[in-house]
Amino acid sequence: MRLIVLRHAKSSWNDATLADWHRPLSPRGVRTLPKITDQLTRWRVVPDRILSSDAVRTRLTTCAISDAFEDVEVSFKPSLYLASEAQILAMMARKFCAGQTQIWVGHNPGMHRVVEHLGGIELEKFTTGSMAMMKVNGDLELTSELRLWSPKGGEQRLG
Repeated sequence: MRLIVLRHAKSSWNDATLADWHRPLSPRGVRTLPKITDQLTRWRVVPDRILSSDAVRTRLTTCAISDAFEDVEVSFKPSLYLASEAQILAMMARKFCAGQTQIWVGHNPGMHRVVEHLGGIELEKFTTGSMAMMKVNGDLELTSELRLWSPKGGEQRLG
């Protein structure tokens, strides 16, 4: 399975009255969305499924991505909101489908730690809007090189 792990675009902290779940994207986050879809296109990603936290900032990120592709199944999962590495990996194992391309959109520290776990690496940071692309088998073991991308740092290939 081809797997893309994406941390939502930059969120806004302007309204102190909003609960964390309700925070929207910042203007910088909105400007990053076309960069994310452009990078997915450069990677020749055509997702079959996008699984996303149901928080406002992840929904907005996910909708921008899904609008760029036809016939993609989108699922918003409350359980992905602030999920731990172990919880995300368990969900990924349940949703594994050989031959599919899946994009998972969530939050740190969970997404950061999932990329480290699957890639067998340590990352200094996994900033907002960052993505990791890899292929994994049914045991969620890496079967390809790991590609990292961030809005500020561009692409990096590992392995």
